[in-house]
Amino acid sequence: MKRITAAVVLLFSVIAADGVRAADMPLPPASAPAPPAVYPAYSALYDWRGFYVGLNGGYGFGTSSWGGDPNKTSGLTSTGNFRTRGFLAGGTIGGNFQAGAFVFGIEADLDWQSLKGSSSSAYCTGLSTGSGKPAGLSCQTQSDWVGTTRGRVGYAIDRALFFVTGGAAVADILTGLTNQSLQKTAGQFGWTVGGGIEIGLADMWTAKVEYLYIDFNNASCNVTPACGFNAKAFPNDTVKLSESVVRAGINFKFTP
Repeated sequence: MKRITAAVVLLFSVIAADGVRAADMPLPPASAPAPPAVYPAYSALYDWRGFYVGLNGGYGFGTSSWGGDPNKTSGLTSTGNFRTRGFLAGGTIGGNFQAGAFVFGIEADLDWQSLKGSSSSAYCTGLSTGSGKPAGLSCQTQSDWVGTTRGRVGYAIDRALFFVTGGAAVADILTGLTNQSLQKTAGQFGWTVGGGIEIGLADMWTAKVEYLYIDFNNASCNVTPACGFNAKAFPNDTVKLSESVVRAGINFKFTP
């Protein structure tokens, strides 16, 4: 019995001695904190998803030409290109889908515009307005509104979205001599391509600057007296119009 008691006392002595030695040992160093997350430059941190509406405004400029009528009194076959220009303003509607840094969307707009230009080429000034004598008037090309429907593909770097865009365009094109009631071709279609940058101002507001090039299908000026009288009485002019648009806009984005 004495031997058992002695063994038990010896065992507890060893355990106590080991506990003292363990308490005296230095604690292991605390693990270092995890480094902060680093986002690569291409991360799309701003949420570009959702539908939006907005306003836009800017300036349009381009070229027009009249030609294609072999019966002009002047003997010329074309006016050559002449400049058109004017301001524009209107509304925008669209929607975006986002996949990482890439943003895909569709956008439509409709703008009033004051695009206008004229040519004093002899192709035009040699026309008469019914008297049989040259009227000395200029050929005028004008557009009062323009609309586009476009796809957009963009690359987002946080709040900056760089995009390219392209699609269909439509406008009214008015043609005629400068002091006549112009001939109107409503709904003249064409195509457009361009690009720009859009900035996320706040969660629901963005602002953009963009450039669009628009090329319309050929219109015509073939009624009298708006288009004058050629050497065989009736005109048959082909009118070309292309337009560049530089504009800014602001959009309100609905949450997805």
